[in-house]
Amino acid sequence: MPPYRLTPSAISNKSWQPVLWLLSFLSAVFLLVWLLPVSHPFERLADYLPLHTTLETLSVVLAVLIFAVGWHAYVPSRAINVVVIACAFLAVALLDLGHFMSYSGMSEFVTPASSDKAIHFWLAARFIAAAALLASILTGWRPVSTLRACYLIASVFIAYTALAYWLILLHPGVLPQTFVEGSGITPFKTAAEYLIVLINITSAALLFLFMGSRIRDNEYARNLLVALSIMVLSELCFTLYTGVTDKFNLLGHLYKIIAYFFLYKAIFVVNVKAPYEKLRQAQNLTSIESELAHITLNSIGDAIITTDYDGSIIMMNPVAEALTGWTRKEAAGMPLESVLNIINQVTRKPLQQLAYSAIRDNCTIVDDVNNHSVLVSRDSKEYSIEFSASPMRNNEGYTLGCVLVCHNITEKFQLMEQISWQAGHDTLTHLPNRTLLSDRIGQAIAHAQRQEHLLLVCFMDLDGFKAVNDLHGHDLGDKLLIEVARRLLNVVRSDDTVSRLGGDEFVLLLSEISTMDEVDMLLTRILEEMACPYLIGQQTLKISASIGATIFPFDSSDTDTLLRHADQAMYQAKQSGRNRFHLFDASMDLQAHEHHLQLTRLQQALIQNELRLFYQPKVNLKTSKIIGMEALLRWQHPERGLLAPLDFLHLAEDSNLIVDIGNWVLGAALHQISVWHAAGHDWTVSINIAARQLQSHEFFTNLNSIMARNPGAPANLLELEILESTALEDLEHVRSIILACQNMGISISLDDFGSGYSSLAYLRLLPVNTLKIDQSFVRDMLDDEEDCALVDGILQMARVFKREVIAEGMETAAHGALLLKLGCNMAQGNGIARAMPSEEVPQWAAQFKPDPRWQNYPAALVGWGLFTSKTTKVQSELSLE
Repeated sequence: MPPYRLTPSAISNKSWQPVLWLLSFLSAVFLLVWLLPVSHPFERLADYLPLHTTLETLSVVLAVLIFAVGWHAYVPSRAINVVVIACAFLAVALLDLGHFMSYSGMSEFVTPASSDKAIHFWLAARFIAAAALLASILTGWRPVSTLRACYLIASVFIAYTALAYWLILLHPGVLPQTFVEGSGITPFKTAAEYLIVLINITSAALLFLFMGSRIRDNEYARNLLVALSIMVLSELCFTLYTGVTDKFNLLGHLYKIIAYFFLYKAIFVVNVKAPYEKLRQAQNLTSIESELAHITLNSIGDAIITTDYDGSIIMMNPVAEALTGWTRKEAAGMPLESVLNIINQVTRKPLQQLAYSAIRDNCTIVDDVNNHSVLVSRDSKEYSIEFSASPMRNNEGYTLGCVLVCHNITEKFQLMEQISWQAGHDTLTHLPNRTLLSDRIGQAIAHAQRQEHLLLVCFMDLDGFKAVNDLHGHDLGDKLLIEVARRLLNVVRSDDTVSRLGGDEFVLLLSEISTMDEVDMLLTRILEEMACPYLIGQQTLKISASIGATIFPFDSSDTDTLLRHADQAMYQAKQSGRNRFHLFDASMDLQAHEHHLQLTRLQQALIQNELRLFYQPKVNLKTSKIIGMEALLRWQHPERGLLAPLDFLHLAEDSNLIVDIGNWVLGAALHQISVWHAAGHDWTVSINIAARQLQSHEFFTNLNSIMARNPGAPANLLELEILESTALEDLEHVRSIILACQNMGISISLDDFGSGYSSLAYLRLLPVNTLKIDQSFVRDMLDDEEDCALVDGILQMARVFKREVIAEGMETAAHGALLLKLGCNMAQGNGIARAMPSEEVPQWAAQFKPDPRWQNYPAALVGWGLFTSKTTKVQSELSLE
């Protein structure tokens, strides 16, 4: 069975309590009448007949009302359950009419009146009512397909009624006896009443089963349930009476009328009340929708104008009034073009017959920002707009007129122009940026090809601009860039392009050039203009520029390649001494390409795990104790064999690859520290930190991450070596890094000390743990007294500042002896041991024995080498190799 639905929606939410009170009261009355010896004053037939006739007439009226209301439904489609009940109660009304016309004491109705005849009409009416109610609950709320089906259902019940009349009036003998004077109702009559009771109880149970908790909120189902419950009480009364005028007969008739009343309420709810409520709600909704439509129309931020079929204005909302300058009353009846003056911003030509075109073509005309439409108001103000014009149609599809919607996009259009300008220009100097430059180069190339002229693409970088920023701040640096841009615009021609790519990099497109002499003259004039002093505020600044240039069509390349070639030439100018220009040549590009290939191969080596770390021991010459190792990078090249850093590391120094390699070295060294530490070797391992890696903003993030992945490596066994030249580039930044590392337990060594601008001031500002004397001084100190003096000076400086010192480049035992003589106890170099793979270090350490010649030198030679150059004599006396 499909899901059961008695009514499309609950239209009432009345309390269930009054119904319960009514059923309880009626049940109590029934029990009292049944249990107590009660009689009524109308028990004599002469008194009861008028009362019975009145009660049955009321029943017939209610049954007719049930039919009338149920048949004439105020809903688009009748429900089959309602039609069944309505037609059934037409039959009930006719049968109840036959019942009271046949009651004892009434005049002859075809045949003489009798209790048996009346009861037959009664049972026929009660049975068809109970059966119809059960059928209505079983069929559920399904619409009757056609009116013909309704008449078919009515015909079935009328045929039943006719059959009942025919049998009761003309053939009573075929019907079982229902009442015997003096003894009361017969068993057949009692059984029939109980059958009707059972049908009604079944109907009530099914109603509960199908509706469940929805009965509480469904007025139709609630009234139907009450009617069925009271009908059960009524039929029970008619199983108990012994005379046609006794108390149960009267109570049963009263209960029947009450049941009919509730059934009438149920049908009334479905066919009258519910449609009326919906109609009232629809009317209220229509009124609300009309008001909302008016409010919405006035609240919409777009201008809305409606016209009739001829294009005359009918209505305008307030936004349309504000844009056009016309009021609704003034514009009513006027042609649309007289009020809505739309022109093209570029051609200034008006748009004509918008409404007529939309109506004639029966389509929507849509305009957008790309058409540059402008609405000119009554007071000559102009607004950038987007608009649409659509035909208005009624429900039948007939075109009534046109509706136009105009959206004011003046601010949007201005913002789009601003964004478009910003997308192609540098916000600081207002010069074209890289995006617009690419377009300009394409146009310039095409123009140069047509005119058969030269096109000069120049890449210019300012010399000394970083120093200005560092010394005077970025605000003054920005002002300097603005002044540079102004000078460039003044020095080039109006057809040329000056662009800023970012920072202090500019690109110039110089066209209409005929000879190479003109190229030299233009570039020389630009350099002279850039080199003139700049007065920025109260500061007089002096900078210069380096220019790289390439010439089209000699360099017949695309846009990106021309810029790349000019950039390469600019770097060549920088390397040649700055404040000059350099023209691109193909050999330079070949070198750059080769460099790129080598860099890519080195990157692959890192990915393919071809890099290795070798370790060179550090020894205390005085105690002969191994104090640590320096991790030295090697490349195990598949074809070229083992490569030293000088053979490949320079390739990565100017790219971020050096950072990736540095992080790999750091990770590999920490892993080796953890391995040696676990084996009982607490050797400090030092690694070199490249300048680019040290200056990276992610230096500490990477350092902490790598150390976290190697928890077995104590931080105090790691030493970072920083080049002296790197440290001097930004003392404050390097100082902060040194202090942060030392707080973590990591020691810092200043590598190649003495090769830069070593001074007491620098050493005071850099709180490093160790100074590492550059190997060039150590290697030559046996032959060069200045190098020897320099080493001695570094050692004395270290003592003053309480820094540890280690000398690298100790190649022979003679170097070791002299280092000890000068007071330098720690050293590394090939004179101690060459760099070796990590797996060879423990075996070397186990077999390591110090060279006795390091300390066995004559006491008379104290002071040797510092103030004399008699190197040969010293070497012979020391017996040094």
